[in-house]
Amino acid sequence: MSEFRTEVNPVPFDEKIGLESNIFSVGSCFAENIGNRFLKHKQSITVNPFGIIYNPLSICSLLSKSLGGHSVDQDGYINRDDSWYHTEMHSKVTASSQPELEKWIRNIALDTKKSIESANWILITLGTAVVYETVSDKKLVANCHKMPSKNFSKRILQTTEIVTAFEKTIDLIQSVNPAVKFIFTVSPVRHVKDTIQVNSISKSTLLLAIYHLKEKYQSINYFPAYEIMMDDLRDYRFYSDDMLHPSEKAQEYIWQKLKATCFTSELISFISKWDKISKSLRHKPFNSHSEKHQSFLRKLLAELENLNSKVDVTNEIADIKAQIL
Repeated sequence: MSEFRTEVNPVPFDEKIGLESNIFSVGSCFAENIGNRFLKHKQSITVNPFGIIYNPLSICSLLSKSLGGHSVDQDGYINRDDSWYHTEMHSKVTASSQPELEKWIRNIALDTKKSIESANWILITLGTAVVYETVSDKKLVANCHKMPSKNFSKRILQTTEIVTAFEKTIDLIQSVNPAVKFIFTVSPVRHVKDTIQVNSISKSTLLLAIYHLKEKYQSINYFPAYEIMMDDLRDYRFYSDDMLHPSEKAQEYIWQKLKATCFTSELISFISKWDKISKSLRHKPFNSHSEKHQSFLRKLLAELENLNSKVDVTNEIADIKAQIL
C-alpha cells in the first residue's frame, strides 16, 4: 500500500492461460469486454454466445441446457415490434420469426457445447444477484425485453441458491471436460437502478457464493476485478461518462492485472509482439509504392508468417500480400 493509494495485486494462479488455450467467456458486459480483448490478441475464445447475461441462475441454466441437449422454455418466446426474442437470452439474439429464432438458439446451444467440451478455461463474470420472475408462473428470466414491469416480480437471490445451481453446472461441465479450469469474477459495474444499498447486497451475495464454490472446487480461481475497481481505481476519473462503467483506461488497467495474474510468460510476450504488429497493420503510408513502404510490408509479412503456426493470421497475411507490388 502506498501513501495515497491502495493497490490490489492478485496472487498469481498456479496454472495459467497459455497461447494455445481455448477459452469460453460468459456473463455480464465485463465478460464481453475481457473476451473481446482476447479476440483482439488473436486468442481462441468464445464470447457470450447467449449475449450479455447478468444473473448467475440464468448462466447456469443456459450452460446446463446446452450441455444436456435441452431446449429453452417454449413459453419464453415473445414478439415485440415484429421481432422475436426469448426471455432466457439477451436482446441481441433476435429474429424476424419464431422458427428462425428457434433455429438460431439451437445452433447457439450446439456451438456452446462444443466450445465447453474443448475449453481449457471457462471465464464466468457475475453481474447481479437481483433477478426478475414472471408473476404468472414464477419463472426466472434473463431479460425482460421491455415488457411491462407489472408482468414481473423482483427479488435478491440467496447465496445458497447460487452455490447449488453452480455446483450442478460445474459437475455437469466436468463430466464432459474433467480438465477444464474456471475463472470467476464479479463485474465492477454497479447496478444503481436497484439503489446503491441493494447493489451492495447483490455484489456481496455474489462474492460470498464464489467464496463457497472456491472452497469446494480446486478447479476454480477468482480474479478480483470488482475489488480492483472499487478499492484501487476508486477515483471517478476511472469511470466513463455514466459514472458507472469503467473507463477505457480502467479496463486496460484491469486487463494488465489479469495478464500478470493468470497468463503464461509466453502469452504475455506474444501479446506484446501482437500489439506492435497491430500498430504496423494500421499504418497508413504517404506513398504506398515507395521502396521504403514496400520493404516495410515485406518485413511485416515475414513476421506474420512466423506467427501463422501459432495463431490464425491468414486474413492479415492476405491483406499484406495484396499491397506488395
